[in-house]
Amino acid sequence: MHEQLTAHQDFTEALTTEGKIIKVALLKGQYKNQPNNPKRQDGSIHEYCPPELIIDEMERFVALYSRYEEAHIAPEILSAWLHHRFTQIHPFQDGNGRIARAIASLVFLKSGLFPLVIRDSDREIQYFQH
Repeated sequence: MHEQLTAHQDFTEALTTEGKIIKVALLKGQYKNQPNNPKRQDGSIHEYCPPELIIDEMERFVALYSRYEEAHIAPEILSAWLHHRFTQIHPFQDGNGRIARAIASLVFLKSGLFPLVIRDSDREIQYFQH
């Protein structure tokens, strides 16, 4: 899914240890191999899952999803949890929001509901600097 949703994108931005923003090749369909912790507007750093723990966290994510799906959790709750948990892990170098919204939409579609729709105007508030 990541590879397909980032097919049009060859590069992303990264922050060097010196604080310089550089352009790097996007690893399509691959988990990140470098931290991607954004800086908040107040200057503090929001830390996502480190690259060395991504595989374990994603395996746990899939296992929990299976358990929750078997428990017949309401699609609205399951969708919200999946979106939130996926974005907490932030397993990819870029495109995590697109994947999270796609996963949330799939839960709704699977339940016979309309997909999740997030308009650009709904995303205007930026909590992090890229």
